[in-house]
Order: sequence, then structure tokens, then C-alpha cells
Amino acid sequence: MDDRDQTSTQTGSRLLTIRDVADLAGVSIMTVRRWIESHGLQIHRLGRLVRISQADLGNFLATKRQHKQLNGLYPNSE
Repeated sequence: MDDRDQTSTQTGSRLLTIRDVADLAGVSIMTVRRWIESHGLQIHRLGRLVRISQADLGNFLATKRQHKQLNGLYPNSE
């Protein structure tokens, strides 16, 4: 990451690139794009740039982790 990607929101949460999110989550860039397309992962548009706040990424991953744990407990419920 270079200095121009060190953008922050007003709340102080750092804004990440799609590549940053993929690296942090240990997934591919295509997986991050799918998360965005499914409207599960919030994005911030800055002109043509797409950024994801650390807070939004944390909330998204926590929700996915909780959903996965619940599905493990109740595999036949949806």
C-alpha cells in the first residue's frame, strides 16, 4: 500500500482497497467483488475508486462468522 491509499473516513476508520481486503481476509479479489455485488460488504465510492472501511469489513466478517457458526449448529435451518 502506498500513501495515497491511506485514506480515512470521518470516524477515523481506514479505507481499504479491494486488494487490501482480499489480503486481510485471505481470499481472492474475485471473492471480495462477489461480497460487494451481493450487497453484503458496504463500499465507499470516491469518484471511480472503490474503498471499504475497516469498520465495515470487521462487521461483515463478524456477521459471516456468526452465520457460519449458526449453520453449524442448525444445518437444516435457513
